[in-house]
Amino acid sequence: MARAWIIERKRKDRKRSYCVRWINKLSSRCHCKTFHDLVEARQFCSMVSKEIRDGIFTSRLPFDKFIEQHIKNREKAIRDRIRASSIQSHKEALEKLVEFCNPQRLDNVDAKMIDRFIDAGLKAGYAKSTINKWTRTVRAVLSYAVRDGLLSSNPLIGRKIKIDTDPQHNRILTATEIARLFAALTSIKQKAVVCLAFYAGMRKGEVFWLKWMDIDYHNDRIHIINRDTHQTKTGVSRVVPMRPETKVLLSEMQQDAVNDYIFVNPQAEYWSQRKWFDAAVKAARIDRCTLHDLRRSCNHLILEAGIDQLAAMQVLGHKSSQVNREYYTGPLSEPARKAVGILPDITV
Repeated sequence: MARAWIIERKRKDRKRSYCVRWINKLSSRCHCKTFHDLVEARQFCSMVSKEIRDGIFTSRLPFDKFIEQHIKNREKAIRDRIRASSIQSHKEALEKLVEFCNPQRLDNVDAKMIDRFIDAGLKAGYAKSTINKWTRTVRAVLSYAVRDGLLSSNPLIGRKIKIDTDPQHNRILTATEIARLFAALTSIKQKAVVCLAFYAGMRKGEVFWLKWMDIDYHNDRIHIINRDTHQTKTGVSRVVPMRPETKVLLSEMQQDAVNDYIFVNPQAEYWSQRKWFDAAVKAARIDRCTLHDLRRSCNHLILEAGIDQLAAMQVLGHKSSQVNREYYTGPLSEPARKAVGILPDITV
C-alpha cells in the first residue's frame, strides 16, 4: 500500500486545493503539505513516495520550524529528566548554527556544514571548548530528530567534529582511585567501558565503536579494527589481550545485544559517557578525571613495572615512542608509587 496520497478539497470560494499526505515509516506519524496546483501536488507526492520506497526519506521541514518544534518537544520532556539548562543549550547551539551557516531545511545540516560552522566560530573569536560544546549539542539534536521521525539517520554520527583544544595536565590515577571509580559505576555497560579503557588501554572512539565480532572469547583477545565507518587514530588495526574481568562483563552484555555494535546504535543514537562518567568521578571523590586518563594510567603502570616499551606501544597503538614515553608518563610521588600495582583488579 502506498504511503503517500493526495486528498482533494473544496474551499469556500469554490476553488480546489490538494493535500499531499504521507506516513513517516520511522515514527508512524502522518504529515501533510497543501498545494493549489494538481500537477505540483502529484510531483511532490511521487517524490515522497520514491524516497519512502528507497529508504532515504527526510522531512522537508524548514529549519526555523524545526527549531521551534524541537524546543517545544524538549520542554514537554522536562519530566523525563531533561533539564531546562540543557534545553537552553540546545537553543543556543541551534541559533549559532543559523547565524553562521543559515540552513534552510533540516536535511541541509551535514558534516560539511559543521566544518563551516567551526571555521566561522573560530573567526568570530569563540573559544575552542565553546565551539566543541555547540557541535556536540547539534549532533545530539539531530539524534533527537531521528527519534522524532524527522530524519532517517544522523549525518554526524561517526564523524570527527571536535577541535583539538590546548593540552591539559595529564592525570595518572592510583589503584585505589580506579577501584573507587569502578565501584561508583551503576551499570554493566559503564563498567565494561571503564575496563576496556583501563585494562586494554583503548581510546574512547575505539571503545564506543567496538563490534561484537571484534571480541575473540576463545583466545581472550580484542580486535581493534580500522574501518571506513570509524578509523583508529593511527589508521592501523591492532589486537590487545582481554582481561577476565572484561570478558565476564562483555559476555553478560551480549545476552541483551540488539545490533552489531556493543555500545552504540549508529543509525540513530549517540551514546555519550560525559554525564555518567563525571557523576561516577564525583561519587568516587576523585578530584578530576577523564576516560582518557584511564588509558594514560594503563600505560604508566606498564612502564613503571619495567615492561618493555615496545610492548606498551603495541597494546596502546602508539606509532611513536616519544608519545608513549613523554605524553602518557607523568611523575608520581613516592607514596603513590608504592600504592599502585600493575593493572590491579579494580572489580573487587
